[in-house]
Amino acid sequence: MSRIKLVILLDDLANDDTTEADETVQFSLDGVDYEIDLTEANAQKLRARLKEFTQAGRVVPKRRRLPRPMTEPAGASATLSRHQGGIDPKAARAWATEHGLIAPKQRGVLGRNIKDAYNAFQRGDIGPLNKLKQAQNDHGTTPATDKPNTPPEPPKRRPLHAVPEPPAEPEPQAEADEDYNEAKAREYYQPLTQAQRHPDVQDDQKWDRRTGYGVDRTEKIKEWTLTERIATVSNQHATILNQLAGITALNSKGGVSYLKTSATRLHNLEFIKYAPTSLHGWEITNFGRYAVRIHGMG
Repeated sequence: MSRIKLVILLDDLANDDTTEADETVQFSLDGVDYEIDLTEANAQKLRARLKEFTQAGRVVPKRRRLPRPMTEPAGASATLSRHQGGIDPKAARAWATEHGLIAPKQRGVLGRNIKDAYNAFQRGDIGPLNKLKQAQNDHGTTPATDKPNTPPEPPKRRPLHAVPEPPAEPEPQAEADEDYNEAKAREYYQPLTQAQRHPDVQDDQKWDRRTGYGVDRTEKIKEWTLTERIATVSNQHATILNQLAGITALNSKGGVSYLKTSATRLHNLEFIKYAPTSLHGWEITNFGRYAVRIHGMG
């Protein structure tokens, strides 16, 4: 017998077991990040009280956050289980080259030990980096070539009738600067057409300026990687996407819970597309189905 897990959030301000929340509001104060589940009315009240201060304050750009590790649902294939621990491949490759862990312009997917060392370095821990450098010294490798320091072999004589070399294997479909996570997500991603965008953002210039509409407000989604988009999926978002996909039952009123307050963000991330003739006005995209599956509730 299959089971359906329905997550219902309650208003934290009401402090009872009956008032359902419409959205999760996130904000920061004195370097501490907060989140609170509120009804639409209480959320508007919070924003109204903070409006005087946010309008007078300055927006401080944040350094792009690395995607949080993504886990697979139970029973996922071995191939999909590799889709974890997304990092910025360009930044990690540049860091590894700078510290002599790989040769300049070296192609291919970075090793897990290098990715772990890079993540640790971002947290201020240089221990893994020192271990990698020590391992290079112990094995007699040079950062430029990553090959043992042995004398070069003498040139081999070519046979009288040279045998043609087999054709080189094609490069993997993912670009050199993309890790496996990004390449796998790209298989499911298709940019929304103008007809699939909400009328407010159908214009290409408006669409390119869309943001995360929340704690990521200062960053344009156009500049995000696909794995960074997937990493923002919350349990509330997963519930919405599953209900639009018909996987999870609708709420007691026959609607999609939290859709009213979260539709803009999910649409900007291209998890849902504008469908005015559909029952709820929105439809889930293939990229949205993939995102909720990676989140673990699909």
